[in-house]
Amino acid sequence: MRRFNRTVAIGVALGLTVAIGLPATAAAQQAAAIRGTVTDSTSGAPIVGAQVTVVGTTRGAITNDHGAYLVVQVPAGAATVRAQRIGFAPDQHAVTLTAGDTATVNFALHSVATTLSEVVVVGYGTENRARVTGAVSTVSGTDVTPGLTQNPGY
Repeated sequence: MRRFNRTVAIGVALGLTVAIGLPATAAAQQAAAIRGTVTDSTSGAPIVGAQVTVVGTTRGAITNDHGAYLVVQVPAGAATVRAQRIGFAPDQHAVTLTAGDTATVNFALHSVATTLSEVVVVGYGTENRARVTGAVSTVSGTDVTPGLTQNPGY
């Protein structure tokens, strides 16, 4: 009887291991990957920090110092890949993904002038300039001293 219980326990454990492991393996085999680079269309320089997303999914990546990205676990089939970065016009490409393969999608983004909305920083939060009552100051980029800030001896 004791031998039978041990055999049953080993069989159940083996069955659970296979049952849990197979769906993950099957899901991984039905996924694909997308890799590529994002560059400036004018200079050809890599664009660091561009967001590359697969439209309609939660899959995406951020480009590295070389403008390269890799998106993994993308469902196989038709997909639209989008790249965007502040200061550049977004771009997108259609791609057909085969399970287990890695597709290459490269982007050359065109630079555009971008105006950011003003934000007022107060001691306890942020607020739009239009909603602030009281004294307001504007600091431009030229007002900020670039480079090292010396310790005033505190």
